[in-house]
Amino acid sequence: MAKKDGTQDLSDLLYQYGVDLRSRILYLDGNDSEGEVDRSMVLQAIKGLSILAQSPEPLHIILNTPGGDTDQGFALYDYIKQLPNEVSITVLGNAHSMGVYILQAADIRRITKHSTILLHDGENRFGGHNRRTVHAWYEMTKTWDSWADEIILEALREKDPTFSKQKLQSWLSSDKIFTAEQALEVGLVDEIVEDAK
Repeated sequence: MAKKDGTQDLSDLLYQYGVDLRSRILYLDGNDSEGEVDRSMVLQAIKGLSILAQSPEPLHIILNTPGGDTDQGFALYDYIKQLPNEVSITVLGNAHSMGVYILQAADIRRITKHSTILLHDGENRFGGHNRRTVHAWYEMTKTWDSWADEIILEALREKDPTFSKQKLQSWLSSDKIFTAEQALEVGLVDEIVEDAK
């Protein structure tokens, strides 16, 4: 809301960038209608979280994404994990692909009743590169896959300590879609909520 002098209140200005100072919420849905995890989204999220983390109270992220860049998603995962605040994330819509890994960075993982979670092997694009470059990126994707497996296995083994890497690999062979109830049952979220806030 504009003040009488034509300037905007700081809280209103930050809200345009997904930061709600009053409720201590970061809306993590990207700058565009697609909400993809990319460099722009992650940089904006990190800036917003750094503002909210200046106060020691818990902070909350509302997540809605179809996924996106693996390296950028891991950057945001790492940033959330190192925050001194208690962090809760609520899925409102989708936590697909890289979104489900970001979700696992939270201390408290929530999902609304009609939201979904999707696990799968991500796409790799190596076109236009020479053979050595393609090989280097192929090796990097194996490292990323290993990191991703560790994150998900840790969550799943909280519910079922015997959950195997082989079973996870079978899930990842095609899109594995979870309703809120199914995500709760396997341990990818902690609770189903009616209100995202």
